[in-house]
Amino acid sequence: MSEQLPYNERPCPMCGKPYKEGSDIWWGFCAECGYLEQFYNPLPAQAEFHASPAKYRLYAGGFGSGKTLCGCQEAIQLALRYPNNFILVGAQTYTNLRDTTMRMFFDVVPDPVLKGGKREYAFNKSENMLTFHNGSAVIFRSMDEPNKYKSLNLGAFYIDELSEIAEEIWMMLESRLRRNNVPRRTGFGTTNPEGGSWVYTKFVKPREKSENYAYFQAPTTENVYLPEDYVQGLLDSYPESWVKRYIYADWSAFEGQIYPEFQPSYPYVIPHTEPDPEWPVYVGIDHGLHNPTAAIWAARNPKTGDLYVFQEYYEVNQLIEHHAARIKFMSQNYPVYTSWIDPTTQKRDAITGRSVRGEYLRHGVPVVLGNNDIMAGIHKVSAYFKQKPDGKPRLVISEKCEHLIEELTQYRWEESKPDKNEPEKPHPYKDHTCDALRYLVMGLPLVGDYQPAATDYVPPPLQEFYEDGEEDLEDVEVYSGLV
Repeated sequence: MSEQLPYNERPCPMCGKPYKEGSDIWWGFCAECGYLEQFYNPLPAQAEFHASPAKYRLYAGGFGSGKTLCGCQEAIQLALRYPNNFILVGAQTYTNLRDTTMRMFFDVVPDPVLKGGKREYAFNKSENMLTFHNGSAVIFRSMDEPNKYKSLNLGAFYIDELSEIAEEIWMMLESRLRRNNVPRRTGFGTTNPEGGSWVYTKFVKPREKSENYAYFQAPTTENVYLPEDYVQGLLDSYPESWVKRYIYADWSAFEGQIYPEFQPSYPYVIPHTEPDPEWPVYVGIDHGLHNPTAAIWAARNPKTGDLYVFQEYYEVNQLIEHHAARIKFMSQNYPVYTSWIDPTTQKRDAITGRSVRGEYLRHGVPVVLGNNDIMAGIHKVSAYFKQKPDGKPRLVISEKCEHLIEELTQYRWEESKPDKNEPEKPHPYKDHTCDALRYLVMGLPLVGDYQPAATDYVPPPLQEFYEDGEEDLEDVEVYSGLV
């Protein structure tokens, strides 16, 4: 078979006649002799995945590494190999399922392939179910609620972008593998490396090794079918941490990451919308002298306590009055209840006798001193990033907050020094929006303890405006006029 010819122009290897039906980039069917050829040459990692006897498998790869193709091909082969099989194919949201997973599935499934005078399969759009000629069926479902799948009797399931779903859903699907007529009952998923998730714990770095779980790593560089300049373009534009994750599929990129559960994608990062006007808004501010000054705005759901970070400010080499004016302007259209700032801003300048916080107050920004317990703050932010049973975190971020998204992915612990017995602490590189987020979150009730009230705002006691027992009358007067 000539490799120079397009797939649909190649002769049948059995009878030599040209393919006439069902010839596309993945399948060819010879109308003369009935030979069915699959134009699928698995990459090394794909071949290992298909050959693995493990009951549960994970194929983790970089961009363009053939993840979804691999998962769809495996599901199709399981359907064709075992008559009357019942397979679930899913993704976190219906949009992702429709636009990515199903699109790939229908690209690689043999259509139209005539066999015995019948099409190879029929598709029911209302049920999102595909039925093969041998009685096997594939259903397509979004993965947003574990209880939806309690009644299923599956032979196999495949989840695309596995790291985006809750572990409870995976566990529920494991319990659904009970189809007695299928000798090969299996569950498998594909994903980009996403640190801190249950997927990493279960497949990549499990506490106890198990023959039931297998992991396959597929770097983008191994896909010989990509355009020649594709990988180099990514290498030139991505930061090092992203190169490790999204090109080399290296889970070690998350080592040392303070918020490994965070992902710069859905469900942590969402398309921008204006917050509900009924939701109270809170602001966190990290003031910088020679470093950037960062501020973030978060709206809080009064029923659940969940947070939506919808706006950020990030600027360097400006006077306090400039920062204050911008923050005041960006707050004017929202019901801001409390603004927290770095508590070190209460220190007074030895020459002017003024504090940074006092200057913010003087220029119209009613800031309250934030809690700077770093470790407690990190743990609390992590609690907000923890996924709920529906797979969504308690804290989501607008795609517009580019600095916060970037810094969260690069926020890391300092390397430990063997000669020093010191507690872990964050590396100070690009931590400004992270600090602002921490001040904000530390000022709010703990996750799960939130009780909606008529108002969340409580004016701080005047003692907060005193330093060393001396009253800063000017600051108190200015602040009192703003409340």
